[in-house]
Amino acid sequence: MVASSFPLLRLPTKSMETVIRYFLPFDMIKYSFLSKSTKHLVTSLNLIRIKFFQIYVLDQLGIGFYVNGVFFTFYVLNTYPENDVQIKITYGNVSTIWNLKGYSVKSFIGHFMVISKRLRIDALNFWTNVDLLDGQFLKKNLDGFLYRKVIIQSQGINYKVSPVQVTALEPFLKREILHLVEAPFDRSNSYRLLIQNWDQLYSGSYNGLNDLLLNNSSDIQIRKAILSDNDINVFLKSWMIGSNPRLERVYIYFQDDRKFDSNIIFSGIEPFSKHTLDDQGQMVIQRNDGTKARINYNDGVFANFEMFLLNN
Repeated sequence: MVASSFPLLRLPTKSMETVIRYFLPFDMIKYSFLSKSTKHLVTSLNLIRIKFFQIYVLDQLGIGFYVNGVFFTFYVLNTYPENDVQIKITYGNVSTIWNLKGYSVKSFIGHFMVISKRLRIDALNFWTNVDLLDGQFLKKNLDGFLYRKVIIQSQGINYKVSPVQVTALEPFLKREILHLVEAPFDRSNSYRLLIQNWDQLYSGSYNGLNDLLLNNSSDIQIRKAILSDNDINVFLKSWMIGSNPRLERVYIYFQDDRKFDSNIIFSGIEPFSKHTLDDQGQMVIQRNDGTKARINYNDGVFANFEMFLLNN
């Protein structure tokens, strides 16, 4: 990186601060990499406001976020033994390459965490059928940061995540939110994911009765569900006697046109209270410990089923 011919670094601090405030987002970022003092100055002025900070584990490691309304992507092209890194940067119609000396991938990411004063990264996205899904690579470059959400998906069909890859992923699977878009784990490894104490779990991959009963999240959303009315009945009865103890809300979407049969769904279930509004099923049921939950469901092309806990 080459500094501007304008002697900005020689200006008095106050004058320098005034000039920097008029920088475009890319210039602010570039300036912050010039030296420790410029990094400190940009940090102290709160000039870099990063939103939607995400990391992508693809065939190349990618980083993306908004700065003051401008979306930036950074792709790691090469890393070198001398702790140098080559980065491709894209924003708007602009694309450029940086060769950063003295930076590793981890310190490059850490640089943005510091100048934006962020405590965590919003999302870590894994594509499971890529070479970067390697334990040594992930630990070296991505371990040590806080991630709010982990997203796992696959770009291929008939692909199964290997046990080695599952081991590589495991250190990153203790976060607030897990989003399984298309996550081709075998059955035993999928259960290892579901039983963890996620705050929220979104699943487009594990959508049967056993998956639901094993899920230990407090907020569950399931897409393309394959649950029958009898399955829902089993789930409700199981919840009433203590299954899914952390559950606060479950929202289930069905892919096909669907009409629910309330006689099957609520078979053997005594309602705490029940009423019907506009042909929509609504019922309040009570667990053995006194916890109450409301059930709502809607028929049709966009059929859905919801259960959420009530404040006593």
